[in-house]
Amino acid sequence: MGLTLTNVDVVYGGVIQVLRSANIEVPDGQVVVLLGSNGAGKTTLLRSVSGLLAAELGRVTAGEIRLDGHDLTNADPTAVFGRGVVQVLEGRKVLEHLTVEQNLRIGAHRRSDQKAVKRDLDRVFAYFPRLPELLGRTAGYLSGGEMQMLLLGRALMAQPRLLLLDEPSMGLAPKLVSQLFEVIGRINREEGLTVLIVEQNARAAIRVCHYGYVMEGGRIVLHGSREQLEKNQDVQEFYLGLSLSEERRNFRDVKHYRRRKRWLG
Repeated sequence: MGLTLTNVDVVYGGVIQVLRSANIEVPDGQVVVLLGSNGAGKTTLLRSVSGLLAAELGRVTAGEIRLDGHDLTNADPTAVFGRGVVQVLEGRKVLEHLTVEQNLRIGAHRRSDQKAVKRDLDRVFAYFPRLPELLGRTAGYLSGGEMQMLLLGRALMAQPRLLLLDEPSMGLAPKLVSQLFEVIGRINREEGLTVLIVEQNARAAIRVCHYGYVMEGGRIVLHGSREQLEKNQDVQEFYLGLSLSEERRNFRDVKHYRRRKRWLG
């Protein structure tokens, strides 16, 4: 079945509305990308799924969120995690005073079958061959790329049903970004893992997705398959950096107005 958000509104502090009638679907076994500029509401959407809104005084005030038919609307994050939803937060939040191995094993802290844990460690090492060389290293001293590998590995150790990735490419060199999304695509192909990615690097994310959504001002303004997104004039212009006219390079406000007018009618 997968994940569905139906007409979801999110309000912070009882007064600030961030999501407005958001509708998305993340079918089983697919990679779905959510694109948009800073402040569009992308991270809020992820937090509404993972149950982390309450920590920011946020709440779903309308609509519903379901995973495989189970209602996750305003659910406790522990209960959401129990359904197999694992979110990798923006900002490479490793447990910096612990070793790489300890970080990875914490991902499996709720699991009792140590043979299966060992098997999954080997699986993570197959995806990220650099990690076995770093097992004894304190996580806080890793490079940005190594931290992101560790976070993805730790998430996989939790055996996710649905993996939520918040800006995984942020701050990484282009070569590392390419390698990272290559691994995400490989995990999806080999294991059928369902993935929802929030990302500003549209070019990298679209390459591995099956379907994508564009968010502006808390609303979904465009959606389509990978092929449709790649061919869409607005996506090419505003996210892939193609076919920009001189006028729109110099007048950001005009660009934004015309984009909103085209997308929202």
